[in-house]
Amino acid sequence: MRPRREALCPLFVLHCRTMQRDVGDQKGSRSVDNNRVGLRELGQNVSRVLNRVKQRETLVVTEHGQPIAHLAPDQAENELEAMTARGEVTAATLTGQELFSRFQPLESHVLGSAILKEMRDQEGR
Repeated sequence: MRPRREALCPLFVLHCRTMQRDVGDQKGSRSVDNNRVGLRELGQNVSRVLNRVKQRETLVVTEHGQPIAHLAPDQAENELEAMTARGEVTAATLTGQELFSRFQPLESHVLGSAILKEMRDQEGR
């Protein structure tokens, strides 16, 4: 029985699979496992992998086929959109000026600084 090509030259086969994936990326098609990146591939193609992450893609880094890390785009700039999508916050319908114009200022003979001093004194007791 003739040995499989993978057994004869596993690096060649890995290279061919990487090249096939790159060609597939250019055509816009992705396979189901294309979100997995081996540790070796990550080390050899850091810029290419990070470009995929910049394109809002989340990747799983694997070592010997086992997941060891996730590479995900930074969520800081889109956190408000994500919270809105999860229903944790709702978008404002009024501007700050419109909101504050609905409330009348309270008339008081006591200064705010005096109230604040009293509150601080009570905390210290």
